[in-house]
Amino acid sequence: MPDRLSTLVNSCLLPAYGGAVPADWLKRALDEGLAGIVLYGANLGLLDGRVREVVTGPLRAHCPDLIVALDEEGGDITRAEYHRGSNYPGALALGVVDDVELTERVGSAIAADLIEAGVSVNLAPCLDICPGPELPVFGTRSFGADPARVAAHARAFVTGVQRHGVAATAKHFPGLGATRVDSHFTLPTVRASEAELRARDLAPFAAAVKAGVQAVMTGHVAVPAFDDAPATFSRRFVTDVRRG
Repeated sequence: MPDRLSTLVNSCLLPAYGGAVPADWLKRALDEGLAGIVLYGANLGLLDGRVREVVTGPLRAHCPDLIVALDEEGGDITRAEYHRGSNYPGALALGVVDDVELTERVGSAIAADLIEAGVSVNLAPCLDICPGPELPVFGTRSFGADPARVAAHARAFVTGVQRHGVAATAKHFPGLGATRVDSHFTLPTVRASEAELRARDLAPFAAAVKAGVQAVMTGHVAVPAFDDAPATFSRRFVTDVRRG
């Protein structure tokens, strides 16, 4: 039996696995408190639509409260339609059209697909403000440059997704849209004052929280005006600002 610390650590983890069929180690890890899994296009592309049959059904039979998560933003970021491209418009297109009812319907349709596959958490929407074309990291993944518009679409997408019982995830808190480098490879820095960050980058996250969003994903970014530590390791960001 794992010790209590190992169980607590496992309860915070959502690992991926290779191939179509979950590896044997996953069931052993679930017995030791693992929270769940994240699925990627490389998994789903091999399953030919049999996600519930091969993956989520058998794993939930083993562990009923298993979390199954994936990124399904629509547009450029899709896992469920990895090999053919998403049927749904991405955030930039929705922001340009600026019809919040359409955004809510898109979120709802995506969530209905995920429920059918047995997915319980959608790692979307992306709420990063992208203030200009010279900041290309998020490109079509952002609803736009206007905080009020992004906040409105944040509420709509979250409402649509969660109508079906799928948890939405507001990301990448406190906002990566004004960065110039990809945080997968290096630590970006946002050179904004606290007042500017609150008015611009944090506004969509506040809207998502008010809409009842079930999860928030932190972004690995430094904001010196707030804290010396990157946001992922910052008590001020993660506890004081996000939870408070």
